[in-house]
Amino acid sequence: MHPRLFLVALQLLTRLPVGDPLEDDRDVADSVAWYAVVGALVGGLSGFVWWMAALALPTRAAAVLAVVATVMLTGALHEDGLADTADGLFGGRTPADRLRIMKDSATGAYGVLALVLVVLLRVNLLAALSPVAGAAALVVAGSLSRGATAVAMLNAVPARGEGSGAVLLDHLRVAPALAAGVTAVAATTAFAGLEAIPVVLAAGAAAFAVRVSAVRRLGGLTGDIIGAMILLADAAVLALLVALEVGAGL
Repeated sequence: MHPRLFLVALQLLTRLPVGDPLEDDRDVADSVAWYAVVGALVGGLSGFVWWMAALALPTRAAAVLAVVATVMLTGALHEDGLADTADGLFGGRTPADRLRIMKDSATGAYGVLALVLVVLLRVNLLAALSPVAGAAALVVAGSLSRGATAVAMLNAVPARGEGSGAVLLDHLRVAPALAAGVTAVAATTAFAGLEAIPVVLAAGAAAFAVRVSAVRRLGGLTGDIIGAMILLADAAVLALLVALEVGAGL
């Protein structure tokens, strides 16, 4: 896990100013080792926004601001991937049609619905938590969603021979992907203790469910699919953390 690759991962997954550390395709793939750390950083910054806003505003308004912070930090990269994924997987009849739809810059009905539903879900889940629990949940969700996705990408083939997804998948090695997964599990355990087990399973189930669906309908993965995996795994982690929090209070 070379420290320079952390800057590469930041460049790929966020809009934070890091210069231009990217050198070659191997850097793109090996930077996966830092995905969970970058996710924790994004979650931590968003969690700080949530915490501060929740002290002065209604919880739902604070939750909206935290989600907006996440979108700004990532440049809506994963949201764009989710919208294109929903349009492609549900709007085409053949793999070629689905890939063509996903490449189209226009967002269709499935994409809009997917975005609206996931944003509403994340806002309402976050609003159900206390300021401290919500900030911790954002760190866990940010780290674990990216770590689970890194592992879920192993041995996957690109659905098309070009694009960021093809570069990543063609050069992805086991060690960096597992490093991201181990880092994410460690972060989750530090925050959630024994409750980390179901939370990790939830993230993995969401990421692999998207992978299986994409392989069946497209023949492989794309950069958009990877973004959708991250966003849906993030939502799954938040949902389970809220369920565990609510259950503990009963």
